[in-house]
Amino acid sequence: MSSLRALLLYAPILLLLVPSAHCQGRRLFISIGSDDWGRWSNSLPVWPDMESRKSAMMNLGWPSGGEPMLSTVEEEEDLQDLHEMLSELNRNVERRLQVVLTPFWVVGGPDFEGMRRTGCPDMPTCEYRELFWHNSTGGHARSPYNRGDLRSSFLRLFLDGLWHPEYHGRSHFDTRAWVQYLREGDKFSRFYFEQGMVFYDLSPRREGGGNTSHSLHCEYMADAVRFQ
Repeated sequence: MSSLRALLLYAPILLLLVPSAHCQGRRLFISIGSDDWGRWSNSLPVWPDMESRKSAMMNLGWPSGGEPMLSTVEEEEDLQDLHEMLSELNRNVERRLQVVLTPFWVVGGPDFEGMRRTGCPDMPTCEYRELFWHNSTGGHARSPYNRGDLRSSFLRLFLDGLWHPEYHGRSHFDTRAWVQYLREGDKFSRFYFEQGMVFYDLSPRREGGGNTSHSLHCEYMADAVRFQ
């Protein structure tokens, strides 16, 4: 995850700032935004790894899509590295000055198996079905991610006082727009659905194109009236 990599990169700076604030008798607040934890879906594919991204581009010939197309799903090693880093930041620092990360947490995502039972990807009966973290292992444990059950590692960060998640949306994208693209037989949407990933066309060449993020499953509103 790119946000985690950045956090680990700047950890030495934080190690210098936090103790200095304590020694000088000042109160120093450092706000760290870490986006999209728990997510396995977006309007653009969230990849298992970079090799999967390269393979999909070669097979389908779709351009890179820029930085949003570099997103991957976290794994156990990421969570262990984060726990170690935050613990090191807080070592020998009094409680009120310790770092607590507030990850923006996505609480659900598509249930591809459930959607196939409704006729997805391209039948008129295709409907959205959703998985939630509170009663399942989420999409991380399923193909193509196969990360296993990460819930104990997420919970450990919380119980050890190292992070406090903030609600950031349900599935993190406009599910109504995606289902419509699937029903219409969009080749890109179907290709990624069959790989266990989400994609729907955001380009302005399609009617209603743009950042189609309107449903309650997404954390923000945007400008495409087609799916309002």
